[in-house]
Amino acid sequence: MQNQSHFLIVFAFLITGFVFFPVVQKFWGVSSIYDHQRLANIFLLIVTTLTFLINKTLQHQWIKTWNKLPGFIRSGLFFILITGLILTLFSPYPIWALVDIGQFMLFFVLIIVTATIVSQYNIILKKILLMLVVAFAFLFLFQTVSSFIHSYTITYPELPRTDTLIGAYSFSHIRFFNQIQTITLPLLGVAVIYSTKINKTATAITFVLLCGWWLLVFISGARGTLLSASAGIVIAGFLIYRYKSDWFKVQFFSFLTGAAVYLLFFSSVEAEGTGRALTREGVGRLVYWEKTISGILEKPILGYGAMQSSIEGLGLHGHNYFLTISYEWGLPIALLITAILGYSLYKFYIKIKEVEESGDKLQKVFHTGLLASLIAIWIHSLFSDLFKTPIAQIWIVLCIGYAIGIYYQSKEYLETKPAYNWKFSALVTATLFIFLWSVYPSASSYKERQTEYVEQYNPPHFRPRFWHQGKIGWSDKQKNQEIIDKYNNQ
Repeated sequence: MQNQSHFLIVFAFLITGFVFFPVVQKFWGVSSIYDHQRLANIFLLIVTTLTFLINKTLQHQWIKTWNKLPGFIRSGLFFILITGLILTLFSPYPIWALVDIGQFMLFFVLIIVTATIVSQYNIILKKILLMLVVAFAFLFLFQTVSSFIHSYTITYPELPRTDTLIGAYSFSHIRFFNQIQTITLPLLGVAVIYSTKINKTATAITFVLLCGWWLLVFISGARGTLLSASAGIVIAGFLIYRYKSDWFKVQFFSFLTGAAVYLLFFSSVEAEGTGRALTREGVGRLVYWEKTISGILEKPILGYGAMQSSIEGLGLHGHNYFLTISYEWGLPIALLITAILGYSLYKFYIKIKEVEESGDKLQKVFHTGLLASLIAIWIHSLFSDLFKTPIAQIWIVLCIGYAIGIYYQSKEYLETKPAYNWKFSALVTATLFIFLWSVYPSASSYKERQTEYVEQYNPPHFRPRFWHQGKIGWSDKQKNQEIIDKYNNQ
């Protein structure tokens, strides 16, 4: 028990540090922001995995959580792993395929570690998560207001746009910032309800933060966030409360307030804005989708291999999780993953309905907000493929892990005697070794890769996937052209 308390402290510290990592990045410069976030992402995965390997109690509880998962999910995940490894042998760039597979494996370790800790320390972690959401929103809103006031006194108001976001917000593209808003908007509404138990001042502050969070969505013209967060809140609010709840009312009025402030004060300012974003002609994603679908039709069963859509000439990723997985892993795997996600979301919804009968109103509000976040993530992933950027990945892992921990919450973990399982340890150790071996060459030379990319192509912007310059194979033009010709002739 004492060892687990120590790990809770370490876990909370690591997650808190990673969440606030973008906030402090600007203080030592804005170069390679995306790549630094990726390195922090890798560091978190390594530390979590090593802790899993050396902490026998945590490992034992992790395995018990794994064994509680439905049989078809465990079998499906194992089938996905084996299929991915087999496809690696036939991938144009096997090293990058191993990077992608290893990364997903380590994310899964972190998901179950999160679930295990939540199952024991739900109340503590709930407060930590809500405080992280509130603090994250406050710090970025503070940066927005400061940047706006500063630029207004000099030349012209500086609002969240692609060209101003790097210095003010420490994200290499505004859409990566908006992805975090998609995940946190429903939870920030939960924080408003929880703050009512403190005092009226705390409630007013958190409500203003929520209004400001919606305002940033409108200012930045984030159509994906506007659609997915709104849909997640509406769907969860209907399923759990039929819209008769303080949480839904808070979300509704904060949405209206953010929209009103935008229309009154910011809609005419030189920024893309929601109005221009919703009315602009052409949808760039249609180009991605058309290109990705063409590739899927050529190899619908097995796909091209993990991360192989990042090959120059074939694309980067489909800006749709289903299309990207179908392209890289094949349609059967994409359907299997969708089935697992849909089943898991449905079971979590059923669990929330059971909590409703227990009468714990605050717990019900938190579960509803978490359900709304998960729905919003899924919807947004149909347009932007959220599970690609380093910061969004950790937020999504936390939400999924938290949901699993709530579903299997039990005290029996504290009552069982730890036991060592060499099979899981061997599998995780091998995964960690393969991932580090695969990612080390690119991790040790990410700056040089960026420099060479700019010198060769003089691009107007980078192509983020795993690294900021995420296209693979571009430096070996001859081999790259052979691969492109091969697939074009199929």
